[in-house]
Amino acid sequence: MQSQDIEVLSALADWLDAGLTCHLCTIVETYGSSPRPAGSLLALNETGGLVGSLSGGCVEDDLVAALRAGELAHQTPMRMDYGVTAADTERLGLPCGGTLTVVAERILPDATNRSTHRKIATILGERKCVARTIALTRGARARAEEVSDFEPLALETSEDGVETLRQVYGPRRQLFLI
Repeated sequence: MQSQDIEVLSALADWLDAGLTCHLCTIVETYGSSPRPAGSLLALNETGGLVGSLSGGCVEDDLVAALRAGELAHQTPMRMDYGVTAADTERLGLPCGGTLTVVAERILPDATNRSTHRKIATILGERKCVARTIALTRGARARAEEVSDFEPLALETSEDGVETLRQVYGPRRQLFLI
């Protein structure tokens, strides 16, 4: 199990319970070399709290600056590309020369969001898998459901043009041969 996922999602649930507006940032695509794989998480809150990692710090710094400037206050999740241009790479100092796409979701501390994200933290605390699904193009609320096994992150677009992000967190099967 990715302990950093548990740390990020538990902190997010705690911040929502405390009444803080939060942002959950997820790497959804990478191309070339990147510091962290697709599925990596970062949570930010309105007071400047930060937990998780998307890069060696350069992307995190850019997201914190965007939060402070009010650029992440969108009702629907935002897609942000890093490392696409040479100027972008130089400005951010991306160490690996690859590109990554991040989805940043604004999560308000209302009862539904608090319940959903507390459910995610509880299921992970029981060492079970949980799927979190959100319709990105509609900005619909995330849904959480316990699932039996880990699945890789999936970005899908339906026939009616709705893009959905589904990510499963929890234990992964591993085989070690010695």
